[in-house]
Amino acid sequence: MNWKLILIDILFVIGTSGIFTWIIQEIWKHQFKKKILKYEYDLKRTIDHLNYKASKLYDKRICIIEQLYEKLVKLDLAMIEMTSLLKYMSTNVDENEKIENEKIKTASDCHNDFYIFYLKNKIFLSQETCDLIDSLKDKYFDSYFDYTYGKKYENSDSELTYKLAKAASDKVRKEIPIVLKNIEQDFRTTIGIENEKK
Repeated sequence: MNWKLILIDILFVIGTSGIFTWIIQEIWKHQFKKKILKYEYDLKRTIDHLNYKASKLYDKRICIIEQLYEKLVKLDLAMIEMTSLLKYMSTNVDENEKIENEKIKTASDCHNDFYIFYLKNKIFLSQETCDLIDSLKDKYFDSYFDYTYGKKYENSDSELTYKLAKAASDKVRKEIPIVLKNIEQDFRTTIGIENEKK
């Protein structure tokens, strides 16, 4: 037996198996890197898609808040004008009645416009925002009902009618601005300007 040949054969087998093992490891590393790169690419595409959807949702929410706030301001101004206890009156009773009825109709139309838009879009608002708006809507409705009580029930007590109209006016001028301020702050937070400095 030639130990030298056996040793060379053993070294050859070890060397070739080492090279073979190294080649297999390199192939596996290359395949693994390809899979990782594909996974990273797919993950980046998914993140980009989600960011795009989130930005579209954010844009939609801002648009809804803008329109809702515009309708809310119109409603508030109409309710303030309608419930004002100090009004310019002419000597023509029919003209005064016509002006008063127009103010009531304007307030009613503004309320309906605001409320229908809100109902159609409340899915885009947080539950906290919806709770604030529902509270505000109820206060406006109560004020409207109280103020127009005398019109609905013409034979009602004039003192009661005045008290209800005054309560409606007070609610519109004292209670509603507090809720409205909370809604405005909630809207600012939603659109991301709550901490902006001048």
